[in-house]
Amino acid sequence: MRLYGTSPIADLTSIDFAPASGYSGDSLLARPGFGYVFEIVDGTVLHYGALRMTHVGRQYAIFDWSVQTDPGNPELVVPKQPASTGKQVAGSR
Repeated sequence: MRLYGTSPIADLTSIDFAPASGYSGDSLLARPGFGYVFEIVDGTVLHYGALRMTHVGRQYAIFDWSVQTDPGNPELVVPKQPASTGKQVAGSR
């Protein structure tokens, strides 16, 4: 894991790419509003993820998180959705 920046971030979507290096297994200070990125190594498969602390207490931490399911892809932003061109399904709003 590593700290994403030197100041708090607005929300989890502020983390768009996981850096290629600088990760450590050492403990980090959990600070509300700050972003963190991490690598998950599962055998030979590498995945990236991110989290943003929302609340931190002595016995708990609350955070938003995301994981990239595409192996080796450091992009952490949700892709832009194409404009909807379908029809509304009956009964939906």
